[in-house]
Amino acid sequence: MSLARAGPARPPTGRANLPRVTSWCGNRWLVADRAHFVEEWRGFDGVFGGRVIAALGEAAQCIPGFEVLSLAVEFSGSVGLGDADLLVSPRHQGGRTACVEVSLLQGRPRARAVAKLARVRGAEIPSAPIDLAGILTPEQTPRYDPPYRDQPWSRLLELRLIPDTGAGRATRAWMRLNEPARPVATLDALGRAAVLIDAVPPGLFLSPRVPAFVPTIDFTLHLRPQPPAPRDGWYLVVSSTVWARDDFCMEDTSLYTSMGEMVAQARQNRRVVWPADVD
Repeated sequence: MSLARAGPARPPTGRANLPRVTSWCGNRWLVADRAHFVEEWRGFDGVFGGRVIAALGEAAQCIPGFEVLSLAVEFSGSVGLGDADLLVSPRHQGGRTACVEVSLLQGRPRARAVAKLARVRGAEIPSAPIDLAGILTPEQTPRYDPPYRDQPWSRLLELRLIPDTGAGRATRAWMRLNEPARPVATLDALGRAAVLIDAVPPGLFLSPRVPAFVPTIDFTLHLRPQPPAPRDGWYLVVSSTVWARDDFCMEDTSLYTSMGEMVAQARQNRRVVWPADVD
């Protein structure tokens, strides 16, 4: 595991239940924490990627008065159910911005994230929401039954695909989380954005030749500070497959409230796994 140069000469003191062990190591504070992944988040070959990204983002939110504006995540292996160690290392803290690195380990490194944080205090400059004219409402849109319905995490949200979205290269959908479910209730705003965006069906699932799985290998999330939350619980996602090959693809996704307000944007590279590779 590679950690960057030293951060601030003081320990982070974010949410009260985050630090488990804090130590001074090589001119830098390190905070050890532990995440626990429950069965409800089980996906293909381990924990659903969106939930892992949520755990990394939550751990990175460790400097008082600062919030995560972006999170760059890379996976080096699947994450299993149960406990995982998180090593949090502040790399920089200034008056307005900070940088935090988080590594997730289960015996060996499984995922790593670099977060950019900022102390956001300025008044918001108004911007117009996207135009929703012509887009079917959630009530008018049929529920999507995914090919991975046997994975428990898929039952923690509802997804409704909007028809005629681009012949397998683009996807528009309404999504909402199962709010009464305890695994959902523990998510913060960053975690909700990560789960919703990563849950969007890859465009290849809507093409004539359907892969078995398309696991994330890296994921970059950009967040709106203090994002709005839809009163009805519905989010609109717009996703496009930028390019695809037999073994890898790249996707861009935007997340909006049901009123068309921007919440977050993400880009991710995925590995393409075909049924013949699984059998």
